[in-house]
Amino acid sequence: MKLKRMITWILVLALLMPCLTLAGHAAGNPDFSVTVTPATTVIGGQAEVTVSLEGYDSASIQGLQVDINGIDADVLEVVDYRSAIAESGLLSNQASYNADRERVTLLYFRESGALPAPCEDVLKMTVRIDPELTEEGSIRLPVTVKSVTTDGRQETLEAVCTIRYVPVAENAVAWNADTCAFSETVADALNTAKAGDCVMVLRDCTESLVLVPAGVTLDLNGHVLTASNVVSFGAVIDTAKTVGGISIDIDTTKAFTKLQPENAGYLPVYDTEDGMYRFFRYTLKTAGAKASGNAVKFGIQLLFDNAQAYDVLANTGNSGMKLVAKLNWSGMPYSIAYEIAVASVSEYCRMKAENPAKNYAITLNISGLDRIPGDAPFISVAPIINTIAEVGTEIDALVYKVG
Repeated sequence: MKLKRMITWILVLALLMPCLTLAGHAAGNPDFSVTVTPATTVIGGQAEVTVSLEGYDSASIQGLQVDINGIDADVLEVVDYRSAIAESGLLSNQASYNADRERVTLLYFRESGALPAPCEDVLKMTVRIDPELTEEGSIRLPVTVKSVTTDGRQETLEAVCTIRYVPVAENAVAWNADTCAFSETVADALNTAKAGDCVMVLRDCTESLVLVPAGVTLDLNGHVLTASNVVSFGAVIDTAKTVGGISIDIDTTKAFTKLQPENAGYLPVYDTEDGMYRFFRYTLKTAGAKASGNAVKFGIQLLFDNAQAYDVLANTGNSGMKLVAKLNWSGMPYSIAYEIAVASVSEYCRMKAENPAKNYAITLNISGLDRIPGDAPFISVAPIINTIAEVGTEIDALVYKVG
């Protein structure tokens, strides 16, 4: 495996190295842009850098190397980096981080053919501003994009992006990343936020009512928000590596919590040990099917970006989470929901907590295939996950053709 990987890197580098001698923009080739979100962040906060192609309307790129340079560890901590190109089975489509060279790199290469068009975002990197900094400042990151087309044209393009940061204002509890405004309460920040804004919590705090308006995102940023009433018409997320949570004051007789079904890809998980909702970014997908006689086994995977989620779920007896498979088959105008045994989900989370890198799956057994109606019967399964009644997402339906 190591030899194969080494050969892959050599081939990709051999393809792209000649681009180092070429500069400028060839006619007909796509340009690129770099965006930083938010444009200004607070010390201790995060920013996402996105490298995107511009004008890539026809498939032509066979190899691509993107370098984000100058990542000074005294200013920035690299939290996450990933290819934004949704392709698999390629010779290379992965990002890497070299701390010694202060660089995040994306290498994309196809043995044949070209990057499908249209394509915009290609590389995403999330960084956190060193919380030890005390003064307003900025850091410039040179970005280089080298490409080679299917007909052998090579090109190098360069740009610079700037990440700006400011110290947290005294007594500030929340920060609107889009308006660069501080607030002394989370409620005040949410009251003045507009659709599209992101409000970041800056420290642990206690408030009576938290109302997240539609279109607004509340980022807990690793802090604990204690409240007796939490209602979200927007999204609640937590971008910190060590997550915080929303703690509901259960001693209040009118305590109430409501979250939206589509919560920006973050799953609320109730942590019974600490008595709060944690928010983890997740993917729920099917993982193949295998038939045996009149039965078929579907594999379902619940994947979290942060392995801490598996620890929470393994340590709290599933925290009330339910995993359901919604089944449809030919000849029936409606679907049937099968709830997967809590023990199966708990065991899966326990195994993932011990070995996050292992490719485990939860098994759903469906029997009686001979009773399914239709001339060409098939089953499609879509997993749904619930932590509270209002939360549920269906992703990645898998179709299995019977017989």
